[in-house]
Amino acid sequence: MHVIPYGGLLAGRLAAGETLLVSGATGNLGSSAVAVALAMGAGRVVAPGRNRAVLGLLADRFGPRLRPVPLTGDEAGDRAAMSAAADGPIDMVIDLLPPSAPSSAARTAAMTVREYGRVVLMGGVGMLGGDDLSLPYPWIMRNSITVRGQWMYPRTANVGIIRLLASAPWTSPPNGSGRSASTPSTTPLRTPPAIVARSTALPSRHRLADKTD
Repeated sequence: MHVIPYGGLLAGRLAAGETLLVSGATGNLGSSAVAVALAMGAGRVVAPGRNRAVLGLLADRFGPRLRPVPLTGDEAGDRAAMSAAADGPIDMVIDLLPPSAPSSAARTAAMTVREYGRVVLMGGVGMLGGDDLSLPYPWIMRNSITVRGQWMYPRTANVGIIRLLASAPWTSPPNGSGRSASTPSTTPLRTPPAIVARSTALPSRHRLADKTD
């Protein structure tokens, strides 16, 4: 599972210390993107979503570098909340929303990216019909935004994700782990067990078998 969002993060050239926004962060692939981005050295990961329970699990698992944002459906309000959570410019947005998600949710997330920022589209928005993404031409041009699609991942990503899985240590979350926040964890990169368990109770669009989570 991790190799799919890893392919998108490679496509967007995520660099250590950058701020990433994961659109669709509460799905299986979205929560995986959060984990992989942090293992790659992202300084902050903004995680918007409607499922407050899963947002809480993400925050508990990944600590202060994870910035959860409960969504309301109001484009202007949600965009402002995501930008505020980043506490600075958002360098890259990766969209992993499922086909059932409205295009407005993907557009709201994409338009939080900074000038010269990158937007990677990997989800399924529009596959079931509905409105187009409709990113404003003037906004893309005047802010020198790079928007690209990414289907799955290149073959070279297999080697990269194996190395990341083998070598990425985690810092314990600030509570609930039985260790202090400063004690490194030797647990290899993996999707938090609680999120895996939670995902089995979610609608099918959130499950691993669906690429567009």
